[in-house]
Amino acid sequence: MARFLALTMFFVMAAGVALHQGVDLMGAGDWIGRLPGDVIIKKKGITFYFPFTSALLASGALSLFLSLFTSGKK
Repeated sequence: MARFLALTMFFVMAAGVALHQGVDLMGAGDWIGRLPGDVIIKKKGITFYFPFTSALLASGALSLFLSLFTSGKK
């Protein structure tokens, strides 16, 4: 389980770095951080992003994915 979580975190971090660098991963750059409920505050030279809805969606997807592969194992 630890190896699976380590690999998952590696791929999540790699995807985050790629998106930060402007690489378009299957169109994900078009909607991540721009969903209704994501907070974007722009003030004199400062921009603050809080992707609340995107984080909830990612958390739900990861929870579903993990529950599918870990159900029945105790």
